[in-house]
Amino acid sequence: MSKAGQIVEIPSEASIYSRFENHFHSLKAELDFLAEALPYNLFDGFLIGEHYGLDDFVIGQRKGINVGGKDKPIYVIGKNQEYNQLFVGAGWEHPGLMRKVFRYAKSDFELNAEFCQDLKNLNDTEVQVVFYNKNDLKLAELFVLEDNVYLKFENTMHVLDLNQVKNIIKNDQEILKIKPNKNEN
Repeated sequence: MSKAGQIVEIPSEASIYSRFENHFHSLKAELDFLAEALPYNLFDGFLIGEHYGLDDFVIGQRKGINVGGKDKPIYVIGKNQEYNQLFVGAGWEHPGLMRKVFRYAKSDFELNAEFCQDLKNLNDTEVQVVFYNKNDLKLAELFVLEDNVYLKFENTMHVLDLNQVKNIIKNDQEILKIKPNKNEN
């Protein structure tokens, strides 16, 4: 049986959303930081309940948190394994649910060999991203660093869109598409 842990609500106006103006030592460090949930702690918000299994929760999850009495639905925005803490935020557009950068493994994509022979040739390229759940294309910069593909969007995107990427287009040509079964997890 899992040990009880804390559920901490982070208000959308919490100071953590304005205090990270880091100077990064590399582009990869900056992109990794922007792709991850912030390093929340108990002092960024307030205690609202207990959970009994941190591994059962995923970022963006709404159901099963078992916290009621809120004006807006509660969503998982982060986890701290070391302290067994689950961080939640109220509302679909909570800043903890928004990301400017999505990160994927290179192996998640199939390269269109007619357009490009190597992903490295696509580094720092402006692209259009097609999503399964959206009718419009989203503009992003594509970066290929080490074993990762990063999409840095003009505007913040919801974390639930992370697994909805269908393909990536440049000059009206599909250059990358998500591999089959990638989005079924």
